[in-house]
Amino acid sequence: MPSLHELNQRIARNYAALERQGTVLTYRHDAGGWLARMREVMADRGEAGPLSISPMYDPEHSAVGPENFFWIEVMRQGRLSGLVCTRLFEAADFPALARSWRLWWDRPPRVPTRPIGLAADPRLAGISGRIAFDGGYWIAPEHRGGPITAHLLALLADLAQRNLEADWRVAMVRRGDPTRLARFRQNLLYDEQIPFIDEFYPPSGKAQAYDLFAARLSALRDDAASRTPTASGPASADHPSRRRVAAG
Repeated sequence: MPSLHELNQRIARNYAALERQGTVLTYRHDAGGWLARMREVMADRGEAGPLSISPMYDPEHSAVGPENFFWIEVMRQGRLSGLVCTRLFEAADFPALARSWRLWWDRPPRVPTRPIGLAADPRLAGISGRIAFDGGYWIAPEHRGGPITAHLLALLADLAQRNLEADWRVAMVRRGDPTRLARFRQNLLYDEQIPFIDEFYPPSGKAQAYDLFAARLSALRDDAASRTPTASGPASADHPSRRRVAAG
């Protein structure tokens, strides 16, 4: 169980490590800005289109704002090196959220026209509370697997825990080669891979199978150092933790 002070130290170390790589980081809450940037990336890859970006992060379809969303942009030598984002859901029943399609559309909610065929894995029911759903993940090819990737993903995980007070971090991934996905999961800092959707993926309107990467986040321990203001990289003053628990 880390303290808020220890978490701030980790954030500061990863932020400093990225700066040593010659990068400039921008931490933002505007989902419209992230969407515009992501569309540029998808267009460059020839993948632009109405189904290329999940509606859960699109402000036209989902209620995303400073209280439940942030994204990080990494620039190096004037070029985009990386993008990541996360969006917070508060759900007592995560499987029900997915079945209702409100996982992807909540402005306004869409009435499901077809069941998604949720996987029968009992671990899905254990995901509840404040859930940070990571996405918008893009790293420039020359940096994939390198230090910029590693420090950016560690920063995303720690900022989700501190600024959004998340209980869980999750991300969706298309089902595929188990060895490749296991390596991908480890690189993205998730603990387990859980079968999620077996039959139908609503945003694409197609039969597609997805798994869920998941990591349970421990509560933050309170200590004297946690109550001492410190500089800790991007958004150090945003959403100060209100959910610390006493050591013991």
